[in-house]
Amino acid sequence: MSRVDGGRDDQASTSATYGPTLGSAIIPEPERPGLFDHKKPLIAAARVTLVNIQWCIERLELYASALEELDRRGESRMHLSPEDALRNVQQLSRTSHTIMRRLDPTMSDRFSWDDRWQIEQDVNAAIGMLRDWKEVEENLGPGGPLMYAAQLHPWVWDAASTFWDAGHYREAVAQAARSISAHTQSKIGRTDISEGNLLKQAFSKEDPKPGAPRLRFAGDRSTETWRSRQEGAVAFAFGCFTGIRNVATHQHMLDWGEQEAFQYLTAFSVLARWVDECVVETAEDS
Repeated sequence: MSRVDGGRDDQASTSATYGPTLGSAIIPEPERPGLFDHKKPLIAAARVTLVNIQWCIERLELYASALEELDRRGESRMHLSPEDALRNVQQLSRTSHTIMRRLDPTMSDRFSWDDRWQIEQDVNAAIGMLRDWKEVEENLGPGGPLMYAAQLHPWVWDAASTFWDAGHYREAVAQAARSISAHTQSKIGRTDISEGNLLKQAFSKEDPKPGAPRLRFAGDRSTETWRSRQEGAVAFAFGCFTGIRNVATHQHMLDWGEQEAFQYLTAFSVLARWVDECVVETAEDS
């Protein structure tokens, strides 16, 4: 699953670029598209990105309480000034609306004074959805395993996460591929070639040559299983770079969806795992 980053939006909202004013208070502009793409299907997208359900509930409950402090005229029911009460709502709104839109793309995407009643309804509905999440998942039938992006191989997710969180899924995949290439170059000590050709030669069953070390899986090299694994790694690595990386790098108008891009990241994660677990064999070793 992709990460659900907590808290930073709230603090960052006070230093964001602000839009039109309401009385003496200021209303922030909508946040840029990021980790939560509002155009993605509910089930497929939520299974990828909703990690901490309880955290989401707590954030929305705080937002609901803040909304309750305001009435239609902007007067606080507590001891806050109208400006402070509205500011409290603003500081909670960005993260809260992100969660809500993640659950249901039809929910409101930002705080609006005129739509406050509808927002309150959306918040309550979202809290109910989250509270019933586990039960719904269990009773709607098998949904398959959950995959956490943060648990992909670190060579992949560390390189991709910044672009992924900004909604640049194609570039996130391209960065993951570059990261694997760089780590492979470092591991075998070879910088004269890179990417698909590098991995193809590294996994080759041929004996290592001076300046051309090989990556070797553990196991009995006399068995068909070992030979198949080396051959499969050559084909898989070359396929990842020619069939995925090249497309991601050169097709600049391509718009991969979150689900498709995540599948490509998992492929690169497998490749990174293989490179990481293999031992390096040099010409001097053979």
